[in-house]
Amino acid sequence: MLTNKQRNIVRKSKNVKFYFIPDEVNLPRVTVCIAKNGDHYARGLALCSVKTIPDPIEGSFVAWKSAMRALKEGTDTRPILRDEAIEVVKSLKSALWLDDWDCRGQFDVLPANSIEKRLFKCL
Repeated sequence: MLTNKQRNIVRKSKNVKFYFIPDEVNLPRVTVCIAKNGDHYARGLALCSVKTIPDPIEGSFVAWKSAMRALKEGTDTRPILRDEAIEVVKSLKSALWLDDWDCRGQFDVLPANSIEKRLFKCL
């Protein structure tokens, strides 16, 4: 459960945009955060377990943290290692539009799809 402070961090963030990738029953199983710092873009992912009900606000905070960490460290961060997380990625692979989603925080990314192309223009 997120604190009000954490919720406000996500709501008030500048140069950040979010979108959700639904599963087969239209629940937001993956939250994606696109963040910009100077000329660098990062993508943060939050993967919700198939055993829980997704919370879009909590997913936004987790994805935001992953994107911020990638921007701060200047490299891809937090490899996806848990079998359950890998299964979520595999089950949504056709919706993810990327072959290589192996890290939760991705640095110096290019738009992966039409949604991200529009979000990049807004940042």
